Amino acid sequence: MTSNSIIETVYLMLRQIAEQQKLTLKEIEPEMAIVDDLGFTSLSVINLITGLNEALGTDPFDDDSIMATDLRSVADVCRIYQLSLEKVTPN
Repeated sequence: MTSNSIIETVYLMLRQIAEQQKLTLKEIEPEMAIVDDLGFTSLSVINLITGLNEALGTDPFDDDSIMATDLRSVADVCRIYQLSLEKVTPN
């Protein structure tokens, strides 16, 4: 899976969850904070993690060095899943 595919999947999942929570997202930028800028609640973040784990076929939180609290920005989400997928499917 390419970096662009991961980013597209993350953005799609963010939009889907925002729609379910009746949040309005005009645009999503990498530096945006998931809670403060996008308005996600802790439950929304859990739904995001669960959805991404399923969509991307990896769970980066199986690695004890990664915590859910590490997901502060959109870029953090993309980076953590990219790193997780690199460990699963090395080049």
